[in-house]
Amino acid sequence: TWHIWRSDLVNNKWGEPVFVDIPNLRDRLVSHPTVAADGTLYFHVSNTDFSEMDIFYSEYERGMYSEAQTLQFDKTAETGRCTPFIAPDEAFIMYAEIGEPLNLMISYQDNNGEWTSTKALNARINTLGQGNPFVTPDQRFLFFTTANEKEGWHVKWIPLEKAF
Repeated sequence: TWHIWRSDLVNNKWGEPVFVDIPNLRDRLVSHPTVAADGTLYFHVSNTDFSEMDIFYSEYERGMYSEAQTLQFDKTAETGRCTPFIAPDEAFIMYAEIGEPLNLMISYQDNNGEWTSTKALNARINTLGQGNPFVTPDQRFLFFTTANEKEGWHVKWIPLEKAF
Protein backbone atom coordinates (compact mmCIF):
# COMPACT_ATOMS: atom_id res chain seq x y z
CA THR A 1 0.00 0.00 0.00
CA TRP A 2 0.98 3.64 -0.28
CA HIS A 3 2.27 5.29 2.85
CA ILE A 4 4.05 8.46 3.86
CA TRP A 5 7.78 8.55 4.55
CA ARG A 6 9.96 11.44 5.65
CA SER A 7 13.63 12.28 5.49
CA ASP A 8 15.43 14.90 7.59
CA LEU A 9 17.98 17.31 6.17
CA VAL A 10 21.01 17.42 8.49
CA ASN A 11 24.22 19.24 7.59
CA ASN A 12 23.01 19.60 3.97
CA LYS A 13 22.51 15.83 3.62
CA TRP A 14 19.24 13.93 3.50
CA GLY A 15 18.93 11.16 6.06
CA GLU A 16 17.48 7.73 5.52
CA PRO A 17 13.70 7.71 4.84
CA VAL A 18 11.61 6.93 7.92
CA PHE A 19 8.10 5.49 7.80
CA VAL A 20 5.45 7.87 9.18
CA ASP A 21 3.31 5.51 11.21
CA ILE A 22 -0.33 6.47 11.45
CA PRO A 23 -1.66 3.57 13.52
CA ASN A 24 -5.24 3.33 12.26
CA LEU A 25 -4.29 3.58 8.57
CA ARG A 26 -1.66 0.87 8.15
CA ASP A 27 -3.92 -1.12 5.77
CA ARG A 28 -5.12 1.86 3.68
CA LEU A 29 -3.60 3.91 0.86
CA VAL A 30 -2.19 7.15 2.31
CA SER A 31 -0.68 9.86 0.10
CA HIS A 32 -0.30 13.54 -0.82
CA PRO A 33 0.79 14.87 2.59
CA THR A 34 0.79 18.55 3.49
CA VAL A 35 1.94 19.84 6.89
CA ALA A 36 0.65 22.74 9.00
CA ALA A 37 3.03 24.90 11.02
CA ASP A 38 2.14 23.05 14.25
CA GLY A 39 3.09 19.71 12.64
CA THR A 40 -0.44 18.49 11.94
CA LEU A 41 -0.35 16.30 8.85
CA TYR A 42 -3.16 16.43 6.25
CA PHE A 43 -3.37 13.82 3.47
CA HIS A 44 -5.80 11.73 1.49
CA VAL A 45 -6.71 8.15 2.27
CA SER A 46 -8.56 5.46 0.34
CA ASN A 47 -9.17 1.75 0.36
CA THR A 48 -6.68 -0.31 -1.62
CA ASP A 49 -9.12 -0.31 -4.58
CA PHE A 50 -9.10 3.55 -4.48
CA SER A 51 -12.68 3.67 -3.19
CA GLU A 52 -13.87 5.92 -0.35
CA MET A 53 -11.14 8.51 -0.90
CA ASP A 54 -11.24 11.41 1.55
CA ILE A 55 -9.05 13.87 3.42
CA PHE A 56 -7.76 12.97 6.88
CA TYR A 57 -5.52 14.66 9.41
CA SER A 58 -3.25 13.47 12.20
CA GLU A 59 -1.84 15.65 14.97
CA TYR A 60 1.82 15.49 15.91
CA GLU A 61 2.01 14.72 19.63
CA ARG A 62 5.08 13.82 21.69
CA GLY A 63 7.18 12.92 18.64
CA MET A 64 4.58 10.77 16.87
CA TYR A 65 1.40 11.09 14.88
CA SER A 66 -1.95 10.33 16.50
CA GLU A 67 -4.65 8.18 14.98
CA ALA A 68 -6.01 9.94 11.90
CA GLN A 69 -9.45 11.47 11.70
CA THR A 70 -11.55 12.36 8.67
CA LEU A 71 -11.61 16.10 8.07
CA GLN A 72 -15.21 17.21 8.57
CA PHE A 73 -16.66 19.62 6.03
CA ASP A 74 -20.20 20.75 5.56
CA LYS A 75 -20.86 18.13 2.89
CA THR A 76 -21.96 19.86 -0.27
CA ALA A 77 -21.35 16.86 -2.52
CA GLU A 78 -21.28 13.10 -2.10
CA THR A 79 -17.96 12.77 -3.89
CA GLY A 80 -14.50 11.92 -2.69
CA ARG A 81 -11.74 14.40 -1.96
CA CYS A 82 -8.02 14.15 -2.64
CA THR A 83 -4.66 15.98 -2.95
CA PRO A 84 -5.09 18.50 -0.11
CA PHE A 85 -3.02 21.60 0.59
CA ILE A 86 -3.29 23.12 4.08
CA ALA A 87 -2.26 26.71 4.80
CA PRO A 88 0.53 26.76 7.40
CA ASP A 89 -1.79 28.47 9.92
CA GLU A 90 -4.69 26.14 8.94
CA ALA A 91 -6.79 29.15 7.86
CA PHE A 92 -7.81 27.36 4.65
CA ILE A 93 -7.53 24.05 2.86
CA MET A 94 -7.62 23.44 -0.90
CA TYR A 95 -8.21 20.04 -2.44
CA ALA A 96 -9.53 18.27 -5.53
CA GLU A 97 -13.13 17.11 -5.45
CA ILE A 98 -13.43 13.84 -7.34
CA GLY A 99 -15.88 14.02 -10.19
CA GLU A 100 -15.98 14.52 -13.95
CA PRO A 101 -13.75 16.46 -14.07
CA LEU A 102 -11.75 16.96 -10.86
CA ASN A 103 -12.41 20.45 -9.48
CA LEU A 104 -10.30 22.43 -7.05
CA MET A 105 -12.22 23.46 -3.96
CA ILE A 106 -11.49 25.61 -0.91
CA SER A 107 -12.78 25.71 2.65
CA TYR A 108 -11.87 28.17 5.41
CA GLN A 109 -11.55 27.44 9.12
CA ASP A 110 -13.71 29.76 11.23
CA ASN A 111 -12.90 31.17 14.69
CA ASN A 112 -14.41 28.06 16.33
CA GLY A 113 -12.16 25.66 14.41
CA GLU A 114 -15.00 24.51 12.14
CA TRP A 115 -14.59 24.25 8.36
CA THR A 116 -16.91 26.38 6.25
CA SER A 117 -18.94 25.11 3.33
CA THR A 118 -16.64 24.35 0.45
CA LYS A 119 -16.68 26.32 -2.76
CA ALA A 120 -15.09 25.79 -6.16
CA LEU A 121 -12.22 27.92 -7.33
CA ASN A 122 -13.07 30.01 -10.39
CA ALA A 123 -13.58 28.81 -13.96
CA ARG A 124 -10.12 30.01 -15.05
CA ILE A 125 -8.76 27.14 -12.95
CA ASN A 126 -11.51 24.51 -13.01
CA THR A 127 -11.48 23.73 -16.72
CA LEU A 128 -10.14 20.27 -17.56
CA GLY A 129 -9.62 18.33 -14.35
CA GLN A 130 -7.36 19.75 -11.67
CA GLY A 131 -5.54 18.47 -8.64
CA ASN A 132 -2.51 18.85 -6.40
CA PRO A 133 -2.95 22.47 -5.28
CA PHE A 134 0.05 24.16 -3.67
CA VAL A 135 0.28 27.76 -2.45
CA THR A 136 3.74 29.32 -2.24
CA PRO A 137 4.98 30.22 1.27
CA ASP A 138 4.52 33.95 0.52
CA GLN A 139 0.88 33.17 -0.49
CA ARG A 140 1.33 34.93 -3.83
CA PHE A 141 0.88 32.00 -6.22
CA LEU A 142 -1.22 28.87 -6.57
CA PHE A 143 0.34 25.94 -8.42
CA PHE A 144 -1.84 23.04 -9.53
CA THR A 145 -1.97 20.22 -12.05
CA THR A 146 -4.41 19.99 -14.91
CA ALA A 147 -4.96 17.27 -17.46
CA ASN A 148 -6.58 16.40 -20.72
CA GLU A 149 -6.64 13.13 -22.63
CA LYS A 150 -4.52 14.45 -25.48
CA GLU A 151 -1.64 16.04 -23.55
CA GLY A 152 -1.70 14.35 -20.12
CA TRP A 153 -0.91 16.16 -16.86
CA HIS A 154 0.74 19.60 -16.68
CA VAL A 155 1.69 21.96 -13.85
CA LYS A 156 0.16 25.44 -14.07
CA TRP A 157 0.24 28.47 -11.81
CA ILE A 158 -1.79 31.59 -11.24
CA PRO A 159 -1.52 34.56 -8.87
CA LEU A 160 -3.47 33.47 -5.79
CA GLU A 161 -5.83 36.47 -5.82
CA LYS A 162 -7.06 35.40 -9.29
CA ALA A 163 -8.11 31.97 -8.05
CA PHE A 164 -11.38 33.14 -6.47
